[in-house]
Amino acid sequence: MKKKNIVILSVAVCVIAVCVFIGTKILTTPLTEQYDVSNLVQLVCNDIDTVCDTEELAAEGGKLLDTMQENDSLLLSFVVDSALQISKAELGNYDHLVIVNPAWISKFDNADNFTPIDFDSVPAGMLKLITDHMKVWSVANSEYPDGVGVYEYTGDGLLAFPANVGNGLSAIQAKNPLVIIIEKPAETMNDTQFLLPMTSSGNIVFSDKALLETELEANAIAPYIARVEGVNLEKTK
Repeated sequence: MKKKNIVILSVAVCVIAVCVFIGTKILTTPLTEQYDVSNLVQLVCNDIDTVCDTEELAAEGGKLLDTMQENDSLLLSFVVDSALQISKAELGNYDHLVIVNPAWISKFDNADNFTPIDFDSVPAGMLKLITDHMKVWSVANSEYPDGVGVYEYTGDGLLAFPANVGNGLSAIQAKNPLVIIIEKPAETMNDTQFLLPMTSSGNIVFSDKALLETELEANAIAPYIARVEGVNLEKTK
């Protein structure tokens, strides 16, 4: 399956990159016993590059994601350090840098476990990484786009998806992540630089299969989608 690389500071970095997760509790109890993903599905793309490189197709893909978000059916989870090399020094006291949206938190966690912090409180190296990439990933090309905040996590473990979850890597349970919450990713983030690559890598998933299939049927990106399939929390390949 052909993947669209996420553009990182004008250098394409493949989201399939594998890194060592330091300080993370690997889930030993079967994941399906801890988290119900039975209603979640993902799009398996056969040519996401063409979609992202063609203005009309990218706009159609963005329209699809807008519709799913408007119907509270778009969930985002991305372990940033599964695709970008982040040193232990840059992480500071955190074990991961994770991006989610409220729908993900509602499904798998509790909003009370997330405490907002000022961007100035983020370790300098991590802050630079975040702001540099937000300039590329966001529609506004802003270091601090509206609707994006940073949070500390106080729960028992945050379920999070690395790039290509179920294929390249298994889901993880981050114990002390720095969390970026994007309130409305389909509005805030760029289609070609973030949203569509995240969809291709399994980091954007959907909770309404019927709606997704209906919308996809009438969408111009349909020929570039191999299938709609369920979500796997554990590595299958």
